Amino acid sequence: MGKLAALLCLAFLAAAFAFQATPQSGMISSARNGRMVNTRAETVALRGAKINPSMSTDVSQAATLPAPKEFLQKVMSSRTSEKDKNELVEVLRTKRQAAPSQYEEYLDQLTAEVESVEGNKWAEIKWPIPLPSYRVKLGSFNRMLARLLDGEGGRKKAAVAALIRQLPSAKGVRALEQEAERRSRDECTMKEMLARTPEGLETPKYQVLAEKGTWEVRAYAEFSVCSTAMQNGPGAFNTLAGYIFGGNQEQQKMAMTTPVISNPKTNLMSFVMPSAYWTPGSTPPTPLPNAAVQIEGAGGGLILGSEKVAVTWFGGYASRQTTEKRKAALLEDLKADGEWELAESSAEPVLLQYNDPFQPPWKRRNEVAVAVRRKDPQAQPAKAAADAA
Repeated sequence: MGKLAALLCLAFLAAAFAFQATPQSGMISSARNGRMVNTRAETVALRGAKINPSMSTDVSQAATLPAPKEFLQKVMSSRTSEKDKNELVEVLRTKRQAAPSQYEEYLDQLTAEVESVEGNKWAEIKWPIPLPSYRVKLGSFNRMLARLLDGEGGRKKAAVAALIRQLPSAKGVRALEQEAERRSRDECTMKEMLARTPEGLETPKYQVLAEKGTWEVRAYAEFSVCSTAMQNGPGAFNTLAGYIFGGNQEQQKMAMTTPVISNPKTNLMSFVMPSAYWTPGSTPPTPLPNAAVQIEGAGGGLILGSEKVAVTWFGGYASRQTTEKRKAALLEDLKADGEWELAESSAEPVLLQYNDPFQPPWKRRNEVAVAVRRKDPQAQPAKAAADAA
């Protein structure tokens, strides 16, 4: 009973703290241009977007997003309905498309709000029971943000956006943190990876030939890709997305597929083409003259030397450091394997990413893959004798 009483006492103190820390609404509704607006939320939105209040059309656009604190209070709460959360997130997504600079500035404000609790004793505690405290909720969000970044500060705003995208389907930010911890502890098996693969998107067909624990050997069927040169930032991705979504000479829109393939040897990023263009003789839409998009068979070179491919998988973000570590591990596994070897001695693994940029690390499927062949059994004794000599 003493322990329970202590917890209840702490909960009461936290509730009192939250009440003191949360500003009184003081909201004033006024009529402007024939519509009712929340002047406090609109003022903050206008300040963040640097919009002239006299420009009524821009005011209408800016006022759709509430103040950053109000936004976070709603999307983190277990009491806000999933419908209302989805509406808020959709407004943010629309802002990203319609006004990218305003979106980036709003994300900066959301990030600053989340980080404002760093060093706060209430926020740093992972409470055993839900507490009605905005700062405690921000603490949960900030811990997840740190887990997502894992030392990669350059992804901070993208990580904030990824977490926000997950909140509508969660029963509050505390429940999302618990899910993140649970799924991060789960063994990263291929079964788990398949569950993380986006539904409804075509992906190349393959058959598993050998299972090796942390890696496997697959036999891929023929598939084609559209490719462009990799570059800093999202330029290559946007170029390929433009081609897929109708930026071609026939203005033909195609379905999105997965995975996105990055080949460091050729410096090309590739999207898998829809299966209608995998067969010989099929005619894909023609890239625009200056689009720098090319159509390739054999999976963009992945299965050019051999349709058999060694693959290992991992969750999280496919940072350069993590990807290089996984590539090195796969090559070491192949060196030690008695059945399979690189199809070409100079072969370099490629990166396959299956999820959109807004998926959090505990829901992501990444792979590194390299073409392989079966070892010549007659060559093994000779090699062993040579090594012994």
